Amino acid sequence: MNLPNRFILVDDDPINNLIIEHQIKTKISTEIEIVSFESPMEGFSYIMNYDGAESRVQTVLFLDLNMPVFSGWDFLEKLEKLDDQITNQLTIYVSSSSLDNRDIERANNIDLVKDYLIKPLTADILVGLFN
Repeated sequence: MNLPNRFILVDDDPINNLIIEHQIKTKISTEIEIVSFESPMEGFSYIMNYDGAESRVQTVLFLDLNMPVFSGWDFLEKLEKLDDQITNQLTIYVSSSSLDNRDIERANNIDLVKDYLIKPLTADILVGLFN
């Protein structure tokens, strides 16, 4: 995979978002735009409101599964209903602390999901995704 232009982090844990953001900036590139959301609904709204130019920006989405009110599963279900013009620009990685094989299998059976990554995401894991 080529280096994306943008990362979107959707995780209700602000510390996890800060750690991933720091690792991206120190191990991958300081030039990449990173947008993080503790509210999955705000993250989804951000993606839905892409305008024409932004929708052509290659974006990696790290999505947590276990979040209150609007889970990662809900997020993925709504993403599947969006226009391909938006979803084709997203490379989605589920990032979860769940080791449950049912979660892993369910996520990997969703066409939009590139891979299931176990948290915490280390610098080695992140660097390995883009080399």
